[in-house]
Parts: sequence; structure tokens; C-alpha cells
Amino acid sequence: MSQYNDQCAAIRSALKKAGFENVNVNTVVSSQGGEWDYVIFSLVRSLPDYRIEKSPTRGWCSQNLGFITDEHQINVALTRAKKGLFLIGNKHLLKCDEVWKDLIQTYDRKGCVVNSVAYPPPYHPIVKKKKHVKPKNKEIDEDGFRKV
Repeated sequence: MSQYNDQCAAIRSALKKAGFENVNVNTVVSSQGGEWDYVIFSLVRSLPDYRIEKSPTRGWCSQNLGFITDEHQINVALTRAKKGLFLIGNKHLLKCDEVWKDLIQTYDRKGCVVNSVAYPPPYHPIVKKKKHVKPKNKEIDEDGFRKV
């Protein structure tokens, strides 16, 4: 889900190239009234940290955050998921808006905010170690071979 048609089109295209079929990719407005088990909400806007105002004005927020500060759209986006919601965005920029700041702080306290560098976590396959079994029969050595 995104608030922008062009972003949705880019996401659809990337998913198709990756071999994913039958995935719903909608704008927030078009998703109103719908529900899905899982929702990924792409908060498109981003800026490097050095360009983010420490005390942003309403005008600065409007210019740099756009639609993502609309409380009605935030409510629609956050209430579409039944089981799981993933928000992808620049938390430093989003915190310039009071609604997003409160939400991010709440999720952070609950351990639900993950830095993009740390996600996804590295894959560590479970490797079962072979048990070393001592031979019961004296005619067989410890590697399982018959003594000659």
C-alpha cells in the first residue's frame, strides 16, 4: 500500500519481475473498506538526515511529507491489516509529524521498530550435529568400520 499511484505502479512492476503474482497493491484511498491479513505500507517520502529540520514548521512538514500527514489516510492505512502491519519509511523524517512521532515512539517502546540495516536478519540455517556413537560391538571400530 502507498499513498501514491506511481509508487503502487512501481511496486507492482517490481513484484511481477520477482515472480510474484496476484498480490494486491493499492493506494490508501482505494483500499478504504478493504481488509487483508498482512499489509505493507510504503511511506515513500525520504530525505537524508542532514536535510531534516530539527524544529520543522507545518509548512516544512507539508512540503516534505505530503499526503502521509493526513490523519484520515493514516487511520485508513493502519486499520487495513488483520494480522500484521509493516511500515516502511524514514523514521527520522516521519517523526517531524506529531501523529507519526507518537506512533513510532509507541512501536519503538514495544520493540517493533527495526533499522533497515538490521532487516532482514541474517539467515542462519539450523545444522544438526551428528551424535558420536561408541560402537557396541568390539569387532567394529569407532568410525563404524569392521575391524580386520
